Amino acid sequence: MKNFSIISLILLIIGVILFGIIYVIPGFNELIALIGFLLLLIGAICSFIAITKRERGNTKFFAVSSFFIIFLLITWFEPFLILRMLTWIKN
Repeated sequence: MKNFSIISLILLIIGVILFGIIYVIPGFNELIALIGFLLLLIGAICSFIAITKRERGNTKFFAVSSFFIIFLLITWFEPFLILRMLTWIKN
């Protein structure tokens, strides 16, 4: 594993933890959701960079697939969460 693969995996884990905090803490905190979303997005970008650089290992594919699976689940179970985040980013 190289640098971008490790960075993408670490950012993915931190982003998932932040999205988990949203469901544990009562009420909705837009800042935590935004930071979690951005960390997941940056992790996916680092994973794409690792794929283009042809780094060794399968970690780079795990981060990209997890990114899409996590957002599929979020939009499936909490469709208004994405809408709230996008509104908060716009304002």
